[in-house]
Amino acid sequence: MKEGAKVNINHISLYGYNRAFVIQESYDVNTISNISVVPNVGPTTPAEVDYLGKTWKWIYAILVSRQDNIGMQIGISDGYSFDNVFFHGVHTAIQLGASEKFPIYNPVENTYWIPEHPATGPWGEIVNILIDACNTGFHFIWPTVNSNRITNLQVHTNFFDGSIYEASTGTGSLVNVGKQAIFLVEPTYNKSNNISFIPTVLISNFTGCSFNDSVRYYTASAMASEANGRVFLIGGDISMEFFGFLLMYPLSMEDYTFAAAATAGDVSIRIRGLLRDGYPYPDIKIDKYRMSNL
Repeated sequence: MKEGAKVNINHISLYGYNRAFVIQESYDVNTISNISVVPNVGPTTPAEVDYLGKTWKWIYAILVSRQDNIGMQIGISDGYSFDNVFFHGVHTAIQLGASEKFPIYNPVENTYWIPEHPATGPWGEIVNILIDACNTGFHFIWPTVNSNRITNLQVHTNFFDGSIYEASTGTGSLVNVGKQAIFLVEPTYNKSNNISFIPTVLISNFTGCSFNDSVRYYTASAMASEANGRVFLIGGDISMEFFGFLLMYPLSMEDYTFAAAATAGDVSIRIRGLLRDGYPYPDIKIDKYRMSNL
């Protein structure tokens, strides 16, 4: 959608690769419900299946390694409401905003778009979202003075495209931190681009997991402990509030919770109702330097 007003989509299954939904500019509410996005293309689905004496999982390894393989890419949305959304086999599930480094490509006009004004990033709500296999769950690029709110979220990081994140602080080893994350915050997602407000994200009922799915995705598959990935990779300013937070192996708090770049600024991540592999733990808070009890 380019310079559009409103989108209302209900119940669609998309099979293929690259970008499923692209909203460049929308100045009204976008409602998308009951969506399934999976990369079933070619002679077989992503599985260990021989067809004509060949295995095709290498095709899917290429697809999920492409950084333009994005489920939803949103430049400006003056209010979005998504519910019952499912992604499997995407590099990035949801990309919020655009920038010079991450412009929105218009294949019809062969042009690239970036926002012209501060604080015009997308804002809205998502209810019931499953990101079953990805390299990046949420990619925050351009901020909004309004909030982004998510309820009932489960994310599995399964892929690693080989990119390295330049981390200055964080948990675990900071040598060759993989750019694999459930939440990735770019340097442009900051107060300066948001008329001095800290961009805010509110999340209720979150589960994070990581798997190696090489049976279906070959060498592109890697769990967090293999990619040295993180739950949070932070390069800008952000306030995040979690209410109900389950982290499953191998996403240990000590090693794979967060890494921050030198560009990170005002960072506040507060987690209440923390469970690790099903066991209750004290609430925690994260800034750009450390993780501690709340």
